Parts: sequence; structure tokens; C-alpha cells
Amino acid sequence: MAPTSTERTPAISRRFVAISICAVILVVALIAAFSLIPSYLDDRDEKAYQQGRYDIAYDMLEIDLRSAESELFEATLLASTCRTFSQEVWCDMLNLYRESLQEHSLPNYLTDASTEEYRAAATVQSSTLRQLHADQERTNRMIFRVKEWTENDEVLKLIDETVAITRDIRQTLQTAERALDNGATVLEKPYNALREEYDRYLGPSYPTYTTVEDLTAARDRLDEAHRDLEESIAENTVQ
Repeated sequence: MAPTSTERTPAISRRFVAISICAVILVVALIAAFSLIPSYLDDRDEKAYQQGRYDIAYDMLEIDLRSAESELFEATLLASTCRTFSQEVWCDMLNLYRESLQEHSLPNYLTDASTEEYRAAATVQSSTLRQLHADQERTNRMIFRVKEWTENDEVLKLIDETVAITRDIRQTLQTAERALDNGATVLEKPYNALREEYDRYLGPSYPTYTTVEDLTAARDRLDEAHRDLEESIAENTVQ
């Protein structure tokens, strides 16, 4: 027997209530979703901004650290011979400034970090850049001061020649690194030999020279290792 209109009314009411509840839930969900979209976009834009800020600071730090190697290298050569021709107080100050400059290094590169991590790292690197520039300038001034006090032109000439060699060495090392990244494993031995000789002047411990002969030998070792790597690059890579 078919249900009467009285019996159908509660069922219709229940369906209406259920539909109304679903509709309310859907409306609330849509409102919540639309309200979260701007926040999500803002967070995404903020992360992209902080990541870009971090990348710029990181690149600048890498470039400036390579630039500071000139002062660090020259300060090392002067410090290694300083007490044979200059006042001890200037030698101590040169060593102090050199150590401050040597302490700077490139941190590990951040990948897929949070917004806060990118922001904090960019701030730290900007601060490091300012300190690096200050230490570089102090070291540079002390290099000139120590040079003013020496009358040993032969020593200064050897130091200047060695520093001049390092400018070409840095460029050759970068060329070899790119070639190694592209699979030129034949360059590993001459690259490592030059890298080891060059890095002796950038670390906390460095060779001590007391004679012109010692300085000449150091210059010649660098020059020879540099020529070996240049020849390997010319023979094994496409220019």
C-alpha cells in the first residue's frame, strides 16, 4: 500500500535537513578554501623572495671570498718572511689580520629550506659579507704597512711575482673544475697537485720562508704545477 502524505512528510523533512547540512558544510568549506588561498599565495611569494635574497647573498659571498684570496695569499707570503726584514709588531698585526681573513669560508648551500631558514641564512651571509670586507681591508692596509718597512727589494719582487702568478692560477683552477664536472677525469692529477700547492697559503697553517732561495722555490713550485695543469687542459679539452 502506498504511503500517505502524512507518512511522506517526515522523510522529506529528513532529506531536506540532510541536504541543508551538506550545503552548509560545502559553503563553509568553500569559504575556508577561498580564505586560505591568499594566505598560501602570500607564503609562497614570501618563500620565493627569501630564497632569491639568499641566493644573491650566497653568490656575492662566493665571489668576494675568491677575491679575498689575493690579500690572503700575499699576507701569507709576507708573514712567512716578515720577521727577517720588518718590525715584530707589524708582523704580529699582519698575522692577526690574516687569521681573521682566513676564518671566512663558504657555508653549505641550502636546498628546499623553509622560509625562515632562507631568511636567517640570508641575514647571516649579509653580515658575513660586511665582516669579510672589513677584514679584507684591514689585511690590505697592513700588507702595505709591512712593505713600507722593508728595504729588501728582492723579497718584495719575489712576493709580487708569486701573487701575480696566483691570479692566473685561480682562473685555470676554475677552468679545470668545469672540465672535471663535464667528465674530464684525466685532469684530476694535475688539478689536485696545483690545488694542494695553492691551498697551502690559504689555510691556518702555512709554510715559513726565511731566505730568498726559499721564496724562489715556492714561486717555482706554483709556476710548475700551474703549467702542468694548463698543458693538460690544452691537450684534453676542447677550447
